[in-house]
Amino acid sequence: MADFLQSRRVRSATVISLLFSCVSTAYAARVVEEVVVTAQKTEQSLQEVPVSISTLDASVVQDAALDDVQDMVQYVPNVKFNSNANIPVIAIRGFGTGLAGRGIESPVGSVIDDVFYGHPSYLNDGVFDIKRMDVLRGPQGALFGKNTIAGVLNFVTEEAGLEWDANLSALYTSLDGAKYEGGITVPLLEDKLGMRIAFRSNRRDLGAYNSTADKEYTQEEYSGRIKMLWLVNESVDVFFNAWYHHRDVNGVSRPVFVATDQALEKYREIDPDAEGDGFDENTSTNFHGYFARRSEGASIKTEWRPEISWAENASVTTILGYALTRTPFDFDADYSPIDLLEFATRGPDIQEQESIEIRFAGSIDAPFGWGKGAEVLVGLFGQRQKGEISNILRVNLNGFPDYIEAGALGAPNAPINLLGLIDFNALPINARESIESYTITEGSTQAIFSQLIWYLRDDLDLTLGLRLGRERKAAEIAAEADAPTGIAPLVLGQEDFYAERRSKESEVSPKIALSWHFNDELTFFGNIAKGFKSGGFQAAPLTDNNLSFDSENALSSEIGIKSRLFEGSLVLNAAIFNTKFDNLQVINFDGTNFTTLNAAQATSRGFELDFIWLPPWEALTISGSLGKTEAKYTEYECAPVALDGSGGENPDCDPTNSDADPTNDGTGTPGQDLSGKTVAFAPEFSASLYPTLRFPLSKKRGINGLFAIDVLYQGDYYLDSDLDENTFRPATTKINARFGVSSENKKWSVVLNAKNLTGIKEAGPITDQPILPGNYVGYATTDEPIYTVDFRFQFPGE
Repeated sequence: MADFLQSRRVRSATVISLLFSCVSTAYAARVVEEVVVTAQKTEQSLQEVPVSISTLDASVVQDAALDDVQDMVQYVPNVKFNSNANIPVIAIRGFGTGLAGRGIESPVGSVIDDVFYGHPSYLNDGVFDIKRMDVLRGPQGALFGKNTIAGVLNFVTEEAGLEWDANLSALYTSLDGAKYEGGITVPLLEDKLGMRIAFRSNRRDLGAYNSTADKEYTQEEYSGRIKMLWLVNESVDVFFNAWYHHRDVNGVSRPVFVATDQALEKYREIDPDAEGDGFDENTSTNFHGYFARRSEGASIKTEWRPEISWAENASVTTILGYALTRTPFDFDADYSPIDLLEFATRGPDIQEQESIEIRFAGSIDAPFGWGKGAEVLVGLFGQRQKGEISNILRVNLNGFPDYIEAGALGAPNAPINLLGLIDFNALPINARESIESYTITEGSTQAIFSQLIWYLRDDLDLTLGLRLGRERKAAEIAAEADAPTGIAPLVLGQEDFYAERRSKESEVSPKIALSWHFNDELTFFGNIAKGFKSGGFQAAPLTDNNLSFDSENALSSEIGIKSRLFEGSLVLNAAIFNTKFDNLQVINFDGTNFTTLNAAQATSRGFELDFIWLPPWEALTISGSLGKTEAKYTEYECAPVALDGSGGENPDCDPTNSDADPTNDGTGTPGQDLSGKTVAFAPEFSASLYPTLRFPLSKKRGINGLFAIDVLYQGDYYLDSDLDENTFRPATTKINARFGVSSENKKWSVVLNAKNLTGIKEAGPITDQPILPGNYVGYATTDEPIYTVDFRFQFPGE
């Protein structure tokens, strides 16, 4: 029977191989270049890694004038990234950071140049001079550790080298913006020491005007990085990396997306230009606001290749890393022309981390003498984190009468309803009160991780991975009001308190994967992996309700195929996945406060594929992707209701019993049942298609042309966790186009990009306007086409 099955498999493989060979011989195929990734902390071909991965290289980023990570992930299936001035919202396969996650770590890991960053905001800081972006979908806990429960974004920037090289790019946009980016590689000591210096400067109009304050919103940022390479001897290399990022946003607000007639009528008494359309490029707040960010980081990486009798290609890698970010801000928190609420940090928000990683990798004999051999990787990881999040909420009591006239009395929250019982007209002019709150945290993480790739046969690999970790955290959390009348804390539901909290958690993240190399063109793979995301503490809350939240876990399985077809001219990779989340962390906004709760179980299932095809016409390259995700709550019976009461209430939730209702915050607010409903920020479908033509314009002068069209589709989704219909965004199809000319040796190029030719209206998170039911605010990008021209120079050229 065994011989029969073996012969049958061989005959089937022969038939399929002959079929592909017949099709392939129809033309002389070009070959897609092999992509090398570090998805498993060692260099491997993308086609060999038994995980669903997408990659985007520097040529796409440069030609398409992709300005940041939000632009890049549009070309990757089942990834959603909403950037804003402070905390980006990022999700893979439907799950990720929620709105305003200042105190919550992301379930999507961020890795830049082999250093793990615990906060997603670093992605907007250190991602420039890009060489490649890798997106690993699904839990990656075995090798990358905690908080990679949904996946990992891995960025590799240009390395220092031992030969002269330089590039410079100047990009100008129709929104009165200019970006300059470049780098230079300098050999310092022949065959021993080299350095690369890179920079980016970006100034742009944010496409928004504050008609109340009569100011334009603008942003300026600049970044720099120094890398050094030291080849100490034949067995030791040392890499140094230091970077700095500076950003100033002149004007911070979230425009009103939906406004009631009552609210607009009151707003227009103060500012006749006030609108209720988030895409009209106008906002109306009495306070202009600002946001600033200062980030810095450094790492030292050493690679030692010792001679070991029992292991071939052995290497010991050590990485020391440090990063610090400081973020002060101050903005109008009622998002209206009424002088009511101002929200600021009492000092900058601070995130600081120190890390060390030591790992050994090498090839060994097959365990127990079974198979063809194995590759082993074992390592230790440690990290210390410190954080400080603070709020100052300044309240102008004289603004409450106007806010009541705008509709504040309709709010269902019990404290807000007290507005009608207060005689604000009896207060003196300029009666102001303030509330301060903060959360100060310290934590440490230690872990041991390992992975074994066992080559059982020439065509069969087994991968076993395991990470064991523990984490300790401590926090001081407090809120205090400076409110002589007591009105501000009464209306906003604030209570003075001071509390200390500690937590201790353990992580066990196993992984098993199997790869079957059907032939040289086809590889089938499957894997099962568990992920862990640590718990934490509320970010500067107003009350001592639910000060901490627990960890969440995920169990994922996927099967897929990786292929190089038609003699290597078509690379097509696809995967089907299913993930179950337990104790899911969800961020909710109740009109005055953001709270993270463990309130649900959820599942994510679907598929993704991407491809690169080099057809017979040598000028043409066609790339694309397709993804489908069904991300749903399987159990979420007591989710918070929308501020205006829409969505209904679940009679099974007891609003006075915290044991029956985990979302109870002491206010008696009822819950709604979202079981079986979709998760926010999770479009069901995403797709991209970007054919590119590269053709000679003048063979005599060595000038080539470039023409490309990008079609980017995204399905509908919700922009707030309570699934309020006013936060629903319909499906969109965005079209970008570009035309460029370049020298044959790529020493120079000029590329004209036209972005968003279809005028798509894109929005970031949308939430209820504070204590004003029926009104909604959010982040928006301009819906008009944006034109850019990019001049690029490369020395000495290829």
